[in-house]
Amino acid sequence: MAPCLSDDEIEELAKGTHFSATWPVPVADHIKACDACHQRLKARQKEVGFLEDLRRACARPSALLPDEVDSSVPSGYMPDYEIQSELHRGGQGVVYEAIQLSTRRKVAVKVILEGPFAGQHSRWRFEREVRLAAALRHPHIVTIHDSGIAHGRYFFAMDYVDGQPLDAYARLAKPSIRQLVELVCQVCDAIAYAHRHGVIHRDLKPTNILVDEEGKPYVVDFGLAKAIGEDSHESRPDLVTMPGGVMGTLAYMSPEQTQGDPDQVDARTDLYSLGVMLYELLTGSAPYKTNCDMAEALNNIRQTDPPRPSKISRALNSELDAIILRAMAKEPDRRYGSVSELQADLEAWLDGKPVAAKSDSSLYMLRKLALKHYFHTSVIATLIVALIGFGAISTGFYRKEQDAVRELDVVNRGIVSANQQLDARLAEADRTLHRHRLGWFLREWESGRMDTARLFVNTTTASAPASGESNRGPASRVPEDIAIQFLLDPSYPLESLLRDLPSEPALAYLAAGERELEAGRVDEAVRLFRLSVETRPSYWPPVADARLRQLLPSPTATTQRAEADQSKKGGQ
Repeated sequence: MAPCLSDDEIEELAKGTHFSATWPVPVADHIKACDACHQRLKARQKEVGFLEDLRRACARPSALLPDEVDSSVPSGYMPDYEIQSELHRGGQGVVYEAIQLSTRRKVAVKVILEGPFAGQHSRWRFEREVRLAAALRHPHIVTIHDSGIAHGRYFFAMDYVDGQPLDAYARLAKPSIRQLVELVCQVCDAIAYAHRHGVIHRDLKPTNILVDEEGKPYVVDFGLAKAIGEDSHESRPDLVTMPGGVMGTLAYMSPEQTQGDPDQVDARTDLYSLGVMLYELLTGSAPYKTNCDMAEALNNIRQTDPPRPSKISRALNSELDAIILRAMAKEPDRRYGSVSELQADLEAWLDGKPVAAKSDSSLYMLRKLALKHYFHTSVIATLIVALIGFGAISTGFYRKEQDAVRELDVVNRGIVSANQQLDARLAEADRTLHRHRLGWFLREWESGRMDTARLFVNTTTASAPASGESNRGPASRVPEDIAIQFLLDPSYPLESLLRDLPSEPALAYLAAGERELEAGRVDEAVRLFRLSVETRPSYWPPVADARLRQLLPSPTATTQRAEADQSKKGGQ
C-alpha cells in the first residue's frame, strides 16, 4: 500500500491545486482506500471552505451586491413611513431614521440590504429576525412595532434609540469601572431574558448595543439570532454554502462559533461575546489579535489565552479577572452555566460579596498554563519531583541519623550506668578487703606476732609518728589503715582517732578497745567494745561482739558456776 499523503499534499488537494508527487497508485484510489487520509482531506476541505466564507462575510457589504443594485429606499416606497436619513449599514440590512406618519413617532426602519434582489436565504433570515425579535419585550431590547414588504423590499420598524454604540459611549463619556459593570449587568439581564425565551443573539458586539443619553443600553440587530433547539434552514447545504452561513463578527466569536457548525452554538456563545466586550470595556484593549491573517486570528480565538485584565489595567482586581476569564473560557463547559450566573457574579462584585468565579479560576488557569507550556511544565515538574525525592531521601537519612544518635545515647547511658555499678562494686569489694585485712591484722596482733601483723599494713600508710608528733594527721585516709596506725602508735590519742574517723565511730571504739585490752585494762576495753557495738553499722562484721563474748561470761555459765559452788558448800 502506498504511503499516506503529507500535510502539504493534503493542503494542495483541499485547495484544488495540482501537486507533482510521484505515486505508485492514483491519488483518488489511495484516498478511497486510506481512511486516515480521507478523514484528513475531508476536515481540511471543510476548513478551507469555512475560511473562504468567513473572508467573504467580513468583506465590505457592498462588494456582495451587483454593481447595478441600489440599496437606498426611494422616497414614497414605504407607506406610512417618511425616511429621514441612513443610520447604519451592515452585512444584512440598512437602518434608516424615519417618521411613522400614522403616529408621528420617530422610529428606526431596517430594510433588507439587497432589496428586491434578495435571495432565498437572505429573505428567510430577515423574516426570522422579525419573528424572533418581535417576540421579545424587555426594557433593554429594542421593540419591533411593524413589518412588511414594500415594492419587494422587506422591512420592519422598531424603537428609535438616540444614542451611540457601547464602545463609543465608553470612549467619550468615560464612565467609571463600576458604571461600566452596572451597564453590562443591564445587557446581561436583556440577553438572559432572550435566552429564557429561546433566542440566541449570536452577534453580540459593541455596535449592536446602543447607549442613550441617560446611559441606558439597548440590544439591537437580531439578524443572526437563532432559536434554541431550532432545526432551521441552516442545516440545508444550499444555505450553508452562502456567505451568510458564517455567523457572527470575528473579533467577538467564540471558539466553537469559528468551527462553522451551527449545532455547536448555544447560549454560552453569547456568554463568551459578553466576556470579550467586558474585557475590552475595562482594559481598553482586545484580549487577542483578530485584525491579522485569518488563520492566525482563528488560532488566537481557539488557542490563545488572553492576559489577565488586571495586568493591563491596575484599577481592576483579581475578582474581575476571575469573572471575565471564566466568561471567556475556551471550553464552553468551563464558562458560566448561563448569562444569569455571569450577571449574578457581577452584581456580587458590585455589592462587595464573594464571587463564584474566584473559587476555581486560579486552579483552572494553572492547568491551562501547564498544558500550554507542556515542555517547561514537564521540566519544572521533574525538578519538583527530584527535589521532593531528594528531600524524602534526606529526611530518611536524617531520621536514621537521629535514630542512631538516640541508640548511641542509650548505649552511652548504659555504659555510664554499668561503670557506676562497677565502681560501686569495686568500692564495696575494696572496703570488704580492707575490713578483712583489719581482721587478719588483729588476729596476728593479739597473738603477739607483730612481724606478721605488719605485713597487713598498707604501704601508703606513713610510719608511726615519733614521740611528740601524735597530733599529726594520718597519711592514709582508709579508715582501717587509720585504725591499724592507731594500734601501732601508742602515742596516737583516742581523741585524735575519733576526729580522724568522724563517720566510723564503731571502728574507732574497736581499735581503742583493742589497745586497752592489750594494756590489761579490761573494764575500759569492755566499755569501749560496748560503744563499738552500739555504733556499729549493719555492714560491719561483729568483731566487738565477739570480744565482749570473750571478756564477759554468759549468763548460763555464771548460773552453772554458782550452782556448782553451792553444791560444793552443801557437801561439806
